Amino acid sequence: MKKLFFFSIIGVGILSWIFFLSLFLLTLFPASVIKAIDQYALPSYTIDFSELQNTGNILNQNLKFFDIHIMSNDRSILKIEELAAAHIP
Repeated sequence: MKKLFFFSIIGVGILSWIFFLSLFLLTLFPASVIKAIDQYALPSYTIDFSELQNTGNILNQNLKFFDIHIMSNDRSILKIEELAAAHIP
């Protein structure tokens, strides 16, 4: 029983570090993180944008995309000049 508790505490600790590292990377390098997600996690979709502005803090990020174009299997799904993705409390 002690081993199960010990391993679950270590697992939760590792997962929390991965979560905070991903939030930190998204805050510092939002365009690179989105391009990596586009390339590795969503291979059938293509996300292109000309500029990305990141305002806010690590827990409340406000992303603003300019000239965003999302395609799936060479078909256009979304094409917008300006898209603001903000967290509203």
